[in-house]
Amino acid sequence: MGMEYKFINVCRKVYIKYKGVYVDLQECPKCGLPKHKQVGHNQILAKVLCHFSNHIVGVTILFFTCHIKLLVWHHENKSKDGLVRHMVNSNVWKHVDKM
Repeated sequence: MGMEYKFINVCRKVYIKYKGVYVDLQECPKCGLPKHKQVGHNQILAKVLCHFSNHIVGVTILFFTCHIKLLVWHHENKSKDGLVRHMVNSNVWKHVDKM
């Protein structure tokens, strides 16, 4: 969607962000859970959040992208053979189309 983002290391229960005074900690001071988890022979960060720098713009774009598809669904999915398979194919829906 063309938005800038950054990854933030956080506690598994999202009590703290591992940055600033907490950057060097290996476990959360509030819940005691470790910063990393073991996967095979590797240790990886237990939880990482993706932070969008302008989250309001991101949510707005996501909202309108999803809802525009819903707004045109009734027009694009009408039955072509004249049978009523959904209320968009009914005579009543013609009044909605005129609005």
